[in-house]
Amino acid sequence: MTTIRRNARCIEATDTPSLIKFADAGRRRGYNRQLSDEFLKTLDWNGTHMVDYAIPHEHISGKEVELHMRVQMHTKTIDSTEAVTVIFDLSLDDYASLDDHQLVFEDGKWRNA
Repeated sequence: MTTIRRNARCIEATDTPSLIKFADAGRRRGYNRQLSDEFLKTLDWNGTHMVDYAIPHEHISGKEVELHMRVQMHTKTIDSTEAVTVIFDLSLDDYASLDDHQLVFEDGKWRNA
């Protein structure tokens, strides 16, 4: 069990290799919202990408399909200090594999715990 410190927030996050794997899986499943190869090439290989929100979703092009998650994520790209926000679809298994990542709010800023 994760112990969360005062002024801390626990969020889901992933690394770049996993995000690329998720994108490939989304393409194979035919999800509506996907990450393009062009975008994936801009990701910082050592970056941490954080989930802003995720909602259950069960349609592809208006047809009902197996339940999956629609995720908004803030991503770290090469040579940038600003996060790039993306929205894409993620299987329930891939969503469950995201890491818990703890942030702490100190001195007016969020930082890694």
